[in-house]
Amino acid sequence: MSDGLVTIENATVGGAARAFTHRSHSGHYGIVNSEGSYANLTRFLFGNIRLDGTLVVEELSLPKKVQNAYDEGKQVRASYHFETIVRVRGERWDLHRRLISENSAIFRKFDEIFRTSAPRHPRLFSSFLAISKRTNTRRKSLGFAIDLAVQVPDYIIDRAWRRDDYYDGGYLFRDKINLEVTPSADGEWNLRYGLDSRTPNRTSTKAERIDHVDGFTFNIPINSGTVPGMKAKLQILCTPWNS
Repeated sequence: MSDGLVTIENATVGGAARAFTHRSHSGHYGIVNSEGSYANLTRFLFGNIRLDGTLVVEELSLPKKVQNAYDEGKQVRASYHFETIVRVRGERWDLHRRLISENSAIFRKFDEIFRTSAPRHPRLFSSFLAISKRTNTRRKSLGFAIDLAVQVPDYIIDRAWRRDDYYDGGYLFRDKINLEVTPSADGEWNLRYGLDSRTPNRTSTKAERIDHVDGFTFNIPINSGTVPGMKAKLQILCTPWNS
């Protein structure tokens, strides 16, 4: 979880916005010449909305055999990788990406999420959107999408890796979430969403909104509906930027 020299943990500032791009330091395909990096910079400097996405994990269910072992009092350990890609409507580059294959996925142990008084829910992204960058100026909404995936972990039972029924590369949850946020002068912002598995490339559902003094939090329920699987709530904090 580094660029080969500096670890992610030491390259970021707590609480600050950050964008992840899979690029080398220089050259034609380097971060300096990356369109995604340029898009992040211009939206940070001249954008209108800041988005902070956090996945509040409510349940990570275990396979039946692993659950039985846990119920029998055996020691069960599991760790999870959370992958995310953020894209904006009408563009081919990524605004933000953290993937296992690129050694940048978010890593959490089961105990960090559930067996603590201060759970470390995965902070998926912090990005910026600009009204001036809309592909269709007649549409009031700003569209973006989130690829979200949680990989099946290695289950450790009594300090032994459980290989039975394990296939590398499996996922507890994997879907693309399409979103449209509509800011308004009167302060009544709205966000609509849709999952590709149900309504491909459409935002058919209005998200629950919680009002704050300086912005809004929108809650989107996530449920794989499987065992093993995940039940969670995607929280997106929207705040005015450069206003």
